[in-house]
Amino acid sequence: VELQATAKAGVVTIGKFRAISGDMTVDVTGAPAYADGNLNLEIRAENVRLSRLEPWLGKDTPGGTLSALFAVRGPASAPDIRGSAEIVKPAFGALALDQLRASTIQITSNRIEIPDILLTAAGYQASASASIPWNWATLSVPNDEPIRLAADLGPQSLAVLNVFGPIV
Repeated sequence: VELQATAKAGVVTIGKFRAISGDMTVDVTGAPAYADGNLNLEIRAENVRLSRLEPWLGKDTPGGTLSALFAVRGPASAPDIRGSAEIVKPAFGALALDQLRASTIQITSNRIEIPDILLTAAGYQASASASIPWNWATLSVPNDEPIRLAADLGPQSLAVLNVFGPIV
């Protein structure tokens, strides 16, 4: 772990934070990273094995290797987060894919928007989008608001249903 940071008069600047473990790297920068209750961070993660998150996420932790880039801006209590992510060999319960890519992810004060998800498995592709309610105060998805999901399998053989069937 490498850290170059300063804190003075309530302002925190992160010139460089880097954590490396094998081929996994996480970098964080922010100038200032925190000031007057606001965040200003850039986070880049490469080759993060999601299984390493099991101590925090529990037995239902997804599988795969994550690479992502996020910008975190705004009030620390409800920041605006924008970024992109790719997971190689993602696995969620019975569903195993070759790749999941979301080139745009936005978390706002009340929603998580992912307009362009690309899923690939066994030579097939599906595109999807998601709009999920979000509550920063409880760090949860409210159960009284709609979740919107859409998927497009495009013109391919119906065998694609065998591959993506566990999603439904």
